[in-house]
Amino acid sequence: MSKAVTKTFALYIIILIIVAGVAAYVGYQYGVSAPRPVVKKRYKMGLVLKTLTNPYFIEMKEEFLRLSEKLGFEARVLATATEQEVEKQVSMVEDLISWGADAILITADDSAGIVPAFKSCREKHVICIAVDTPVAGDSPQSVTRADFFIGPDFVDGGEKVVDYVAKLLSPSDPSKAKGKIAIFLGVPGAGSTILKLKGIKKGLSKYPGLVVVFNQTGMYERARGASLAEDLLSAHPDVVAIISENDLMALGALERLKALKRTDIIVTGMDAIPEACQSILKGELKASVNQRGADQVREAVFAAYKLLAGVPLEKKWVDLPAMVVTEDNIVIRIQELSELGMWPP
Repeated sequence: MSKAVTKTFALYIIILIIVAGVAAYVGYQYGVSAPRPVVKKRYKMGLVLKTLTNPYFIEMKEEFLRLSEKLGFEARVLATATEQEVEKQVSMVEDLISWGADAILITADDSAGIVPAFKSCREKHVICIAVDTPVAGDSPQSVTRADFFIGPDFVDGGEKVVDYVAKLLSPSDPSKAKGKIAIFLGVPGAGSTILKLKGIKKGLSKYPGLVVVFNQTGMYERARGASLAEDLLSAHPDVVAIISENDLMALGALERLKALKRTDIIVTGMDAIPEACQSILKGELKASVNQRGADQVREAVFAAYKLLAGVPLEKKWVDLPAMVVTEDNIVIRIQELSELGMWPP
C-alpha cells in the first residue's frame, strides 16, 4: 500500500472517530452516514438570541458555551435587548459571517424579518440553523431557507396546558370545565406566538364550557403582563384562568393579581424558567411548559457538526415534545436547571 493511500485511510478513520465521538456525547439521532466528510481542526459557531433578559434564552446561552468548552469550537453569542429588533439580528448575523463563522444558530425575533439573514448565510456558504422559531417559508414538510430547524412543539405545549387548566377547573370530569378564559399573546408575527396560539385553540376546542373573553398581546414582557391583568379584571372580573404564552407575562400578571387580591384566578405560563418554577413550588403559578432550551441548542450544535462534516441529515425539522411542569413533576425541571447552574434562581 502506498504512503499516499495510507495517509488518506488514516485521515478517514480520524474523521469517523471525531463524528462518532460528538454523536455519543450529544446523543443526536437525526443524521445518517455519508461519504467522506471534511473536518476542520476548530470551527467557529455563533448564536444569535432574541434577548438575554429572559432566562429561557439564558439557558440556551449557557448550554451553548458549555458545549463550546466540551467540543472545542470557538463560540460567540449575540442578543438583542428586546424580542422586537429583528433588523439588529440581521446585522448581527452579518457580523458573525464577517467574523468567519462556520455555522450560526438563530432564534428569530420575527419569522419573516429574519429571512435576509438566512439568505446571507446561504450566499456565503455558512450553515444556518433556526432554533425555537422557524424562518418564514419553512415548514415540517419543506425546509429550504434554514439548513435545519429545531424547536419545542409549541402546538403540543399549548394544547397540553389547556388540558391541565380544564383538569384544575373540573377535577372529576375535565370535559365539563366551565369559565371565562384570557390568553396573553407574545410578539405578533413571531412563529412561536402563532404556533402556541394554534395549540391553545386546539385544546380549547375540546372544552365547550371554556370561553375566551380576552385575547391580547403582552409582547412576552413582564410589565405588559401586569398591565394586561389589570385591563382584564376591569373588563371581565369573573375570569377564571389566564393562559400566558410565556412565564414573564404570567409572573407579571400574578404580581398584579396579588396586589388586587385576586389570587383565585388560575395562571399558567410557558418556558419553565427558574422564577416560574419557584412560583410553582409556592403554589402561585399553576403550570408552565418546559420548552427545553438547552436540548434545542444541544441538538442544533450537533446538527451543525454533521453538516459541516458533509453528512446529510435524515430530518431537517424537529419538534421536541412538550412537557407541562406542575407541582407534581417540578423536581425534574429543577434538576435540569441545577445542572446548568441556574438553580436556585
